[in-house]
Amino acid sequence: MDYSFRPYFIDAEKGGVGRFFGIGTISIEPVYREGTKEIIGVAVVRLNLEWLQAADASEPLIVTDDHGVIFLSSVQAWKYHTVQPLPQNIEASVYETRQYAQQPITPLPMTIVKTLEGGAQIMRVGGGRDAPSYLATRRSIGKPDWQLITMAPLDPVENAAQNAVIVTALLYVSLCLLAFY
Repeated sequence: MDYSFRPYFIDAEKGGVGRFFGIGTISIEPVYREGTKEIIGVAVVRLNLEWLQAADASEPLIVTDDHGVIFLSSVQAWKYHTVQPLPQNIEASVYETRQYAQQPITPLPMTIVKTLEGGAQIMRVGGGRDAPSYLATRRSIGKPDWQLITMAPLDPVENAAQNAVIVTALLYVSLCLLAFY
């Protein structure tokens, strides 16, 4: 099989270490490849990274590449979306290298509600007021420049706070009524 069009192969041919995550051109499975040029040729290591999909989707985990493309996610529908729109030249490069099997890469409908101290963010995923809220944290996971984003749902916290307000209001009204008697 000719992999000379893949960036990891091109980098390895130039004497460097090439790293690349993409959909296999034959297997159609998401794989990570690393190539290193030696005197006798290019060695390629292929790893299957589908294990993340088995994670609990109630607390989503996503991994993005250096362009912000979500290539691993515990929420299947989020895969092959971006966390922000891609510049046209990057989008064309991703398509030409067949990194994600030439499928359209569109932004995930994410809205950052607030950025907290330490870089954590409160965000909504989806449209409208009823879109679920998450507390999202990011961690760099080394070379290549991938980001692990962990997302804890805020809906249970918001529901508990709402219930506490309702109970407090009922107690206050009850105490006011007792005071009048």
